Amino acid sequence: MKDPTKPLMIGYNTLLSGITVSGREVGYYRLQAPYPAKNPMIVLTGFLALNDNTRNTFKCDATVDLMIITSFEGDFGNGELADDIANEVLQRVIPEPGKSGVSAAGFTVASATCRGIKDYQYNRDDRTVYEKRITIEHLIYQI
Repeated sequence: MKDPTKPLMIGYNTLLSGITVSGREVGYYRLQAPYPAKNPMIVLTGFLALNDNTRNTFKCDATVDLMIITSFEGDFGNGELADDIANEVLQRVIPEPGKSGVSAAGFTVASATCRGIKDYQYNRDDRTVYEKRITIEHLIYQI
């Protein structure tokens, strides 16, 4: 079986680059955002492919972790922008139940399922940071 990591990451790059939510451009980065990167941003922070090959097919379950990061100076904001970005991401990645909006060259991305969403909040001296981690699982077949 071929490694689906790079084709799936390229698919996410195509799908999530250039998003605008609530009038704000959202940056997209793979694995790590450059310093200093402007918020809001989406960072693909992790990828795990578990092979589940059979006699007749090469398939795997690929799990992708996305981190949405927003921040506000002082007390002038809340996590609403992170929620709006998460909704846009989920609408693009899972356009309808069981379907996948992500493509990967050389593979059929048969389905996408949201496996979990977790919120974080950090209070800094000068700002409040909101993070939302989304875990998405894909069923992938090698063509």
